[in-house]
Amino acid sequence: MAVSSARRRSQKYRVLLVQLEFFAASRRVDKLADIDVDLTREFRASWSDGAISSIKKLERLKGFFRLAVQSGWMTANPAASVARPRVKQSPTLPFSDDEVAAM
Repeated sequence: MAVSSARRRSQKYRVLLVQLEFFAASRRVDKLADIDVDLTREFRASWSDGAISSIKKLERLKGFFRLAVQSGWMTANPAASVARPRVKQSPTLPFSDDEVAAM
C-alpha cells in the first residue's frame, strides 16, 4: 500500500511540475531561478481546482521550491508567501426526527 501511495504522490508532483513548466514557458521564463513570487501567484491563480485540492497542490508547490532552495537551484522560495485559498464549508445539519426513525 505504501508503494501505491508513493507513486500517486510522485505522479501528482509530475503533473504539477508539467503545469508549472508550461505556465513558465507561456510567460517566457526558462530558468527555475527566474520564477518569482508574482509569477507564482499568477500560476496559483490559473488553477481551476477546488479549494481543498488547491491547498494540497500549493503545499506540493511549496515543497518543490523548498527542495530547490535547499539544493541551491534558487535563493528563495517564491511560493512561501502565496496565500492558501479559503475553504467555504457548508455546515452539516443534524438528521431530522423522521430521518433518525427511518434509520
